[in-house]
Amino acid sequence: MILAAGLSPAWHRDESREAEVVVLTGSFPAGVPGTLYRDLLEDTRGRVVLDAQGEPLLAALERRPFLVKPNRQEMANTLGRRVDTDADLHAAMRELCRRGAQWVVVTQGKERVWVASERELLSLTPPAVTVVNPIGSGDCLAAGIAVGLARGDVVPEAVRFGLAAGADNASQLLPARLDPARVQASL
Repeated sequence: MILAAGLSPAWHRDESREAEVVVLTGSFPAGVPGTLYRDLLEDTRGRVVLDAQGEPLLAALERRPFLVKPNRQEMANTLGRRVDTDADLHAAMRELCRRGAQWVVVTQGKERVWVASERELLSLTPPAVTVVNPIGSGDCLAAGIAVGLARGDVVPEAVRFGLAAGADNASQLLPARLDPARVQASL
């Protein structure tokens, strides 16, 4: 299930109570409180994949989201410090885990993707594609992770599936027009 911030919070709560995996993604329009994702997590029973930054991400950590997915620049913006080196990035990822994230996935465009929990740290390489239009690739990555989790994949395998979905998106002109066969072939 994918929830969009612009819809009624009452609808979100009703739907999120029943979902096995919930994806919360996107920036908030003016007037939406920065605690919306945290508030939604309060009533969510399933695992949450959260693609956010800044106040919405930090506030949501109180509710222990299953997986958070900022990119490297969003991580720096959220914590208010530079994450130029891999050591800086790993320390920032550990901080998000200490604050409540069970898993942290940090993307860097076509560069390697870091995946961490309190006990694990690994990197994955996204599939190489000719980038036609990267718009929506982060959302497709988050959705692909959710699909992997819903079908029973462990986190690293779910992230691999998400990377394949994000890469497929980037290789197409129109966003979010994924082809399951292309996604599966790039694993």
